[in-house]
Amino acid sequence: MERTNIALAGVLGLVVLASGVALWVASESPPPTPEPVAAPAPGPTKSKKKSPLVMRGPISRSGGLRGPAGLDRIIDRDGMPHVTQREAVPSGPPPKGSRLVVVTWDTVRSDHLSAYGYPRDTTPTFDALARQGVLFENHLVPQATTLPTHVSLFTGVHPDEHGITGNSASGTQRFVPASGLVPLARHLSNAGYATAGIVSSTPLKSFSGVSDGFQAWSEPRGRSRSGAETTAAALEWLKKAPDDRPVFLWVHYYDPHAPYQTPPGYQDTWADADAVRTWMEPRGIAAAGAEGEKRVDAIDQYDREIRYVDDQLGLLLGALDARGWSDAIVVVTGDHGEGLGQHGHLEHGLVWEEQLRAPLAIRAPGLAAERVTTPTTAQDVLPMLAALGDFPDEAGLLAPSSGRNVLADRNERPILSRMSRRQLHDLQDGGNQVMAWSFHSGPEQLIYREDGAHSLFDLSSDPHALHDLAKEKPARVAELVSEVEALNALHAKRFAELGAGKTETLDADTVGDLQALGYIE
Repeated sequence: MERTNIALAGVLGLVVLASGVALWVASESPPPTPEPVAAPAPGPTKSKKKSPLVMRGPISRSGGLRGPAGLDRIIDRDGMPHVTQREAVPSGPPPKGSRLVVVTWDTVRSDHLSAYGYPRDTTPTFDALARQGVLFENHLVPQATTLPTHVSLFTGVHPDEHGITGNSASGTQRFVPASGLVPLARHLSNAGYATAGIVSSTPLKSFSGVSDGFQAWSEPRGRSRSGAETTAAALEWLKKAPDDRPVFLWVHYYDPHAPYQTPPGYQDTWADADAVRTWMEPRGIAAAGAEGEKRVDAIDQYDREIRYVDDQLGLLLGALDARGWSDAIVVVTGDHGEGLGQHGHLEHGLVWEEQLRAPLAIRAPGLAAERVTTPTTAQDVLPMLAALGDFPDEAGLLAPSSGRNVLADRNERPILSRMSRRQLHDLQDGGNQVMAWSFHSGPEQLIYREDGAHSLFDLSSDPHALHDLAKEKPARVAELVSEVEALNALHAKRFAELGAGKTETLDADTVGDLQALGYIE
């Protein structure tokens, strides 16, 4: 705690100084009339190719210099941090409810967190929070893509139901949120909560629709920003947040996303690569030779960025304590994992387990500490939070949800995850160029492909999915294929009922940013 308080004081001091960073939010103009479509957006236009992970150099994303333990010297010509107040906080008597803080980490695979058994001490802050609450050991996201998973997190429905299945729609179109869904922020804002969203990259900017219901909003001026800048914005909002009503704060960190860069001040962290090589080999990632050395270096940088966002989490939790909000419900989760060369794929968007597994921990007053092995997915988080947070009109909020409160219902249920269609045109790092879904049922994982070339893995004996059993067990494959097709049919029905699948034109600047990040789908 002493370290956290010192770090918090350092960042608060920087916020007061003129050497801060401006956090600009574009004004939202009225959108054009959406064009209805009969189904989710078809296959994408070819997105901008990205260089292989191991060849990337240090590209500045933030305009700032990042230091150890989150003590960052933020350098930007635009001055003080700023959060735009987009809507007024509701007046009148505050509703019954809780303070809720949701922290999402972009591109953090759970097996690179020390809480999940990784040999490096990458996440001491997350680990401490997990020991105080519930750590979910088998959290699988519905899609290894940023925007779809976040929409599922805040609506409680699968991407094939809410219709947002990429960071943008095909070409220069954006997805329009389904008319039949009210996201958590809008629901709580309408009920009288104070709400704030602080995000760090282009896919979650206001154009995406994910900002709906956040009265206060902050997003990067450019394509992305550093964790320190995002933390500074969150601290600014926390200084002014009301004490007389429940609040909902969402903070999103982007740093572990490729291209990986060792933050200044973290260069000497984990100089010994033996732990990484030991981790790589059973996963089928080559660790020898020149290419192996490059891969080890990339993973070193990835791990340092995870430690960096964990330090930012420490600053944020320290600020909550400083406000007297230690009783807040705190959720820390990831939007997806990362390939890191496993199954021949460096980044994400496919349905291999390492790209779908993400961290999830919840700390809340009265919630007993434990590790939950029941598989969970992003749709399950909303029902759990509703039960913990005593939200107004909980029944109305959860009516569309296809998730469940796993804290109360520990029965295992299959989890279906989908591939990003962007990968059909941008699959430079291996895999099959055909649309696919992952179906986890007990210890088995079926990879369902539209061309019928399905794969089956027994993860109890083959945890890294290296030995395909489909030819050995055709009857079992047929059973699981039938279950996947039934779920897909149900999702298509819900897609129509919720009014999903509409798109409208993106502005040229946003298209450029998404293309530069490789996200035009």
